[in-house]
Amino acid sequence: MTEFTLESARRLSESLPPIEFGTPSPDSEAVDRELLDRYLAHYSLDQLNTDWPVSHRLGSYNSLHYRLICQYFSVPDAHRKGVVVMVHGYYDHVGLFRHAIEYCLSLGYSVLTFDLPGHGLSSGDPAGIASFDHYSQGLVDCLEVARNNDIEGPWHVLAQSTGAAAVVNCLLNSSRFPLADLQKIVLLAPLLRPVDWRSGLWKFQVMRWFVKQTKRGFATNSHDEAFLQFILERDPLQARYLKVDWVRSLKIYLQRFESAASSDIPLHIVQGTEDTTVDWRYNLPRLTEKFPAARTHVIEGARHHLVNEAAEYRERIFAIVGEILGSG
Repeated sequence: MTEFTLESARRLSESLPPIEFGTPSPDSEAVDRELLDRYLAHYSLDQLNTDWPVSHRLGSYNSLHYRLICQYFSVPDAHRKGVVVMVHGYYDHVGLFRHAIEYCLSLGYSVLTFDLPGHGLSSGDPAGIASFDHYSQGLVDCLEVARNNDIEGPWHVLAQSTGAAAVVNCLLNSSRFPLADLQKIVLLAPLLRPVDWRSGLWKFQVMRWFVKQTKRGFATNSHDEAFLQFILERDPLQARYLKVDWVRSLKIYLQRFESAASSDIPLHIVQGTEDTTVDWRYNLPRLTEKFPAARTHVIEGARHHLVNEAAEYRERIFAIVGEILGSG
């Protein structure tokens, strides 16, 4: 099969009609099936291992000025326990969440997920954002589209890093970003302050006057060497630059987080001790202060990209997620 490229992604995205959750309409014939098959194969989304057949829907929806791409993986009604809404992290996209999607499907949960603005198949400046509110609005609109199409809960959320920040932003500003009727909320390595934030912020204050982006480094954020090699060499959807406006938006998000009122919503936070992406020792106390009912689950030795950690860590992480989802 022909390799999936950035041009393939552009053409596939442009061919996608509005997301449908039921019987396909004539509009679905516009999808370039050959490109879709290449996309699914490239990210192994065509190899999901479950005990029952899985239905897959992929399409677009509008959020602010973005055209975002949503995917829905559903299990048969006889096995269905609810829906897990997944929100990926910075530089990521749905294609990298195969392990998490497969695990939730194997438990009997359908999965609703989407590419954040500027990521994956969605529109927007690659890896750039004018405000973290745009991420949060994308999540709210994704849920609204699904609910308007009669997708029923119970609803749960599993969010990684920047995706977790988008969720937290919703929870602390619920009048603007309502996420009603969520049951379990699991945050994986949530982004608050990155490692070396203060020194990085000083560089940003100087750099923002001269450039709009800087070449990114690829962090060793997993023990899975094959995954690290894939995103470095074979993932066409990886942005190659850190955008200055993303750093500015994070700074504003942190200021608003500090000033927000605390919340009694019970969160679950899963955090690895070898995470060198987020400053977890700083972040966890502040998250648990803001969410006093939160429970923290620490994974010794795990790095930042928890959904793509090596199998020995991933099994422990997913076991915790499964226990949370299955608890009363």
